[in-house]
Amino acid sequence: MGKKKKKSNKPNNYNKYNYNKSNNKETLNKGKESSIKENNQNDDIVTFTNYDLDKRLILEQTKKLDIEKIFEQTKKTPNKINKWKLISLILFFIIIILIIIVTLFGFNKKCDTQVTECEEIKNEDKNNTETKDDKGDDVKKEKYVFLGDSIFEQYMTSYFFKGYDTVNSGVSGITALKTLERLDSGLYEYNPTTIFILLGTNDLYFGYTEEETFEHLKKLINKIHEDKPEIVINVLSLLPINLSDDPKINKSVNENRSNEKINKVNEYLKDFCNSKNINYINVHDILLDEKGELDWNYTREGLHITDLGYHPITMELLKYMKK
Repeated sequence: MGKKKKKSNKPNNYNKYNYNKSNNKETLNKGKESSIKENNQNDDIVTFTNYDLDKRLILEQTKKLDIEKIFEQTKKTPNKINKWKLISLILFFIIIILIIIVTLFGFNKKCDTQVTECEEIKNEDKNNTETKDDKGDDVKKEKYVFLGDSIFEQYMTSYFFKGYDTVNSGVSGITALKTLERLDSGLYEYNPTTIFILLGTNDLYFGYTEEETFEHLKKLINKIHEDKPEIVINVLSLLPINLSDDPKINKSVNENRSNEKINKVNEYLKDFCNSKNINYINVHDILLDEKGELDWNYTREGLHITDLGYHPITMELLKYMKK
């Protein structure tokens, strides 16, 4: 191992004070004293070589340059970002405006189309509801509403009356009394020219007497005539029932009903309609068998009608209809 060199106690300015060609002692002593003082004062100061100083200066300059570059970049970057943001926002608003314009244009076009279609529909409805008579005057086209209970509800009027403007307003289980409460929704809203009424059998089923059932029908007919005197009213007779012991017949559906009660209500109805000049249509008799009951071929279970049974009813009603 190499020997460590002893640190010289000579100051940097040793030559300045101690080197003297004349070897003057006084000068030497003065140099020693001054060098000792300076050395004591600089004991805590770090001494740098020329290499260290150069390196330090280079690092400081490099850092300074890097900081300046970073500062310049951060100064320039926001401008670029802001510029692109501004351009993006402008493009975004332009696109939104274009979309709004196209949408409004399409909406207006759609509205115009709908208005045109509505006008066409109105004209078509007008043509359908109004025709010309021999004098060229407008005549309302016939519209038929079937107001009744399940017997009408199951009546395929659109099939049996092809070519006629019909509305089936039959409701299962409804009575003549209850029908009074639904005239607006069940009849008047359809604006008919002619109606057919078949009601009363459910009134008997719910325990009303023949007289009470007739009164319900009477109130209903009078109410329609008072509200809409222009409507032609056709009243159908109550249909017969079948109470035989045939396995096909379900007697429970005809509880409180009987052909005697039905016949009595029909008599009241016929007399009332004749007195009011209202059409009374007897479909009861055309459905009877030899025993005076609803024909087995015309019924499903003793009350409701088969498609075969609706045929003679249809033939009878067509006598009161016109296209």
